[in-house]
Amino acid sequence: MRRPAGVRIWMLGQGKRLGMAVEEQSKELGDCKSRLKEKEEILEHYKRLLEESKDAMKEKESAMNRLKEVIEDRDGEIRRLKVVVAAMELGQPEVTKN
Repeated sequence: MRRPAGVRIWMLGQGKRLGMAVEEQSKELGDCKSRLKEKEEILEHYKRLLEESKDAMKEKESAMNRLKEVIEDRDGEIRRLKVVVAAMELGQPEVTKN
């Protein structure tokens, strides 16, 4: 069964339009995929930065704790020296032997 020429031309036009629409949607899909990949890469970058930041904070906290221990040790030494100086001023040399 043959279709009239006008119907065939119309069908060809519809097919061409559908093909163009599919091609356009395919291009848009490709663009969306590339944007998604870019966003995922950015997200991974920020995740790495966050992990590095966490590591840096742990290192800073550890350094602060070490510094606090050093300060406490120095404070203890200063107190002992004050006791020694006070004992020497009072003429009690036996305190300085400890």
